[in-house]
Amino acid sequence: MTTLLKPDSFKVAIGNIKTNIFGMAFINTVTRDNVIKSAILSEIFLNSSKLFKTPVEINRRLNTMRGAVYNAGVCRKGDALCLTVTIETLKSVTENEARSFLDDIVFKPLVCEKAFDSKVFNKAADTVRRRILSYKDDKKTYAAQRCLEEMFDFSGYGVPDYGYIEDIDNVNEETLYRYYEGLISAKNIDKGIVGEKVNEKSPVCRKLKEVTENTGAVQGRLCMGFSAEGCDEISLSVLNEIIGGNAGSKLFNEVRERENLCYYVNSAMHRFKNIIIVQAGIEKDARDKTEELIEKAIEKLKDDITQDDVDKAKAAVKNIYLHKADDPYGKVDEMIDKALYGNDLIIDNRIKRLDGIGMGDVLEALDSLVLKTKYFLG
Repeated sequence: MTTLLKPDSFKVAIGNIKTNIFGMAFINTVTRDNVIKSAILSEIFLNSSKLFKTPVEINRRLNTMRGAVYNAGVCRKGDALCLTVTIETLKSVTENEARSFLDDIVFKPLVCEKAFDSKVFNKAADTVRRRILSYKDDKKTYAAQRCLEEMFDFSGYGVPDYGYIEDIDNVNEETLYRYYEGLISAKNIDKGIVGEKVNEKSPVCRKLKEVTENTGAVQGRLCMGFSAEGCDEISLSVLNEIIGGNAGSKLFNEVRERENLCYYVNSAMHRFKNIIIVQAGIEKDARDKTEELIEKAIEKLKDDITQDDVDKAKAAVKNIYLHKADDPYGKVDEMIDKALYGNDLIIDNRIKRLDGIGMGDVLEALDSLVLKTKYFLG
């Protein structure tokens, strides 16, 4: 592995936007250990460095750069874990100022004898602990993540971005610093994007899993996870729009409007893993009927999809791409996607592929759908 102690940050500038974004992305494989360490490390990046020892000092420096906005966070891109650090500045702020700030944060942390400062580490770990505990308060998000955990057997893509609370105790100031050293010394994948391309693919469960979790909630949350292995990702995104991607979708009309069975119903596609998660908020005693109707509605699509459905879904997906192309942070996302997975994920190329999608492609995507997980939060 090539050692590179100080990779350059990337820059995103869009002509009609008055700001620039500079940033770095550190890539690793999604594992429980890597996720919890990245989560704590991102909090350290947010709140301290050798030069800026407190959030107050960081904010004071940002104010001298005309109110620049700084952020650090962790997300999954398929089986790749991405820790991103960005600063957004007005274009009147010099590149040197922005890049120097990132360097001071990322490459000059507050350490003592190859370990992060104890006070800084403990504060970051406590913040991550509180965040993990708070996620259960958002029942809709919690249920969707629990469905993914079951679908991927609590590993790989099933590990939540924020990690597991019990894993925090397995990390200390020294082990986190060693993890940090490994991240920053990895090779450059692309400008400002550091690490290893992730070739591992966490598999979905082989057999249908049905899980019920009782919490005493008034409203039930149903999640159904479908895999579409080997399916074209663009075709699947069009199919997802038809199934439950908007208020005119088949599930909305069939299950919510016609049968009046749920408070909400929608579907979300996880594009790097070719899966669709259908979610519904329902009365607890409506679970069996709702599951049955969702399965029947998706099965009926083989006969019910019209060319108009396909055209409207393609237009909706295209609007998502175009919005992302005009958004600076969307461009950051695209840059990282391209570095990890190649030119097929460049927005212009995705739009060209989308334009070529026809009825046959959508029906082929539909044929590839397999129900893998039923999760109910009651």
